[in-house]
Amino acid sequence: MKLVPWLYISLAAASTAQAADTWLSVSDLWIDAPTQALTLTYSADTGFPAGRRYAQTTLDCRTSQTTSRGYVYSGSLDPQYADEDKGAPAAILSTKLLNIGKGALSYKDLGAQPRFFCRNGVLVSDLSTYAKSNRARMFDVSYSDSNLNVSAGIGSVLMTVPAFTFRREDGKLATATIDLEVAGDSLATAKSLIGFRGNAPLFRPREAVFLLEKDGKTLRPLMYNGQAPGLRTSVAVKAGKGGTVLTIYYTEDYNSTAWQKAVVDLSTFQTYTTKTGRPANLKFGQ
Repeated sequence: MKLVPWLYISLAAASTAQAADTWLSVSDLWIDAPTQALTLTYSADTGFPAGRRYAQTTLDCRTSQTTSRGYVYSGSLDPQYADEDKGAPAAILSTKLLNIGKGALSYKDLGAQPRFFCRNGVLVSDLSTYAKSNRARMFDVSYSDSNLNVSAGIGSVLMTVPAFTFRREDGKLATATIDLEVAGDSLATAKSLIGFRGNAPLFRPREAVFLLEKDGKTLRPLMYNGQAPGLRTSVAVKAGKGGTVLTIYYTEDYNSTAWQKAVVDLSTFQTYTTKTGRPANLKFGQ
């Protein structure tokens, strides 16, 4: 009789240890602006006997197709993978922590479900399920690598978004990110844009980043000619239905017709970046 409680506890402990994950473990989420593609590297406990398995999925919005490949994890602290595990993608999909469809991908995060989809060849990131949480944290940068992030703190929320394609000094195209900080306990309660930082060196004389002012006519220079003054003054915003659409413009030459824009829509909490022409009938601000 004395063995029964011990057996009960042992079975309960074993059951707990083998319980399925409730969110996808994402090690890398990278959006490539030049190709409008998302690459997601992730893992999940697929149950006995295989346990945790690893895979990577790419959503390419030029074709609206997704491709997946499974890996055997090498055991390094850095995201390095050894031989292919052909059954891993299907096994992880069966956990329902990851959903893949035609031109779309979403996954279960801790308390949220970020969604990515293709719209007319443009990759759109939908972060709306993070919006109402004052503890939203899409990634812990100590163990993840991502150029898209939402992190709510006390009285402010920091968003990192892939903003534009820029040409490095070696001539190769790369994705630049920007950090936007809004005042509020969550994205849904954002009252003003209070911070901006661009995470790419702009070294060409007419290369610049601008914020479209609320009047819809003025471009506020945020980075130009080696300078990075940022916002200088805060910008009032509204979140939720009828909310503010923040538009950040980038161009390698502000006299040219080739521009790009990054959009952060605070009504839908969606963001994307795309090529565009030189804004017409606009003036440069200070």
